[in-house]
Amino acid sequence: MGKKLAKKLGDNYKYYYGAYYTKYNGYDIIIKYDYTSLLYNLTLNVKGNENIDKLNKMLSKKDEFMVAKYKNNLLTITEACDHSRDIPKLINNLLDDLTKYLKDNNYKNICKLCEKEEKTTLVSIDDNINYVCDKCVKNIEKKYAKELEDRRKIKENIPLGIIGSIIGCIPGLIMWFLLSYLMINPSVIALIIMFGSAYFYRYMAKSMKLPGLIISILIGFIFVLFANELTNAYSLYNEYINQYNINILDTYKAIPYYLQTNDIFRHTYNQNLLLSIMFFIFGSFTNIGIFRSYIATNKVKNLEVK
Repeated sequence: MGKKLAKKLGDNYKYYYGAYYTKYNGYDIIIKYDYTSLLYNLTLNVKGNENIDKLNKMLSKKDEFMVAKYKNNLLTITEACDHSRDIPKLINNLLDDLTKYLKDNNYKNICKLCEKEEKTTLVSIDDNINYVCDKCVKNIEKKYAKELEDRRKIKENIPLGIIGSIIGCIPGLIMWFLLSYLMINPSVIALIIMFGSAYFYRYMAKSMKLPGLIISILIGFIFVLFANELTNAYSLYNEYINQYNINILDTYKAIPYYLQTNDIFRHTYNQNLLLSIMFFIFGSFTNIGIFRSYIATNKVKNLEVK
């Protein structure tokens, strides 16, 4: 739908991630449609007079509900649009008059980043797409290259990382036991355990490379399994404390016996274990995300043919 609509808008339009991009009469145009509010927003990075009363009067003649806002060199025009298929008609009825107004009132097209009147091209910077100048692109590429070089120079302190990962799991472990005490299934706390394992490993080790990823996931998994075992031991303790003189350690040792002889306990145990592992897997994406941030190269891609 997006690419088809871009063709209807005109040959010079490009469609990326829900937005339409073009250059029109020397101005960079970005159009986004909001399916929730049934509005489209047309934005331009321009420098000029902050008073846009004349512009709003002109727009109101086209559509009384069309509004322009101008702040920090960003001009945004909003208009109601019941369906995205109506955008080409509305936009083509607007652009000539809009760009003429901007030219007549000496509004200059500028780079999104440096806000200078420079020639711009459509560039994707880590999938954030906008019109920027060549100088800004080169500065960003230099910055990313330096960041990557700095990350590679950082030595991963694995022993401190292990300590940090263990410390990071403890708050989640406490919350797990608290929910168990309140008779609430605590499996979702596996997310917090993995979060603590990942972030405290990175904090203590100063980075997270492949060894750190494996270690932090393994430590988090051990804590999740340990917490699940103690939860089941606590359940047995509550059930049999009035019948036997036992403690938590006794019921923990008895878990294998009840898994073999008690169908209800075995079903509950397996269900809790499955939920805990499921949330552990979801939580491990935190570890993977941190790991990727240390190995990933930032991407700068020109989307126009020069």
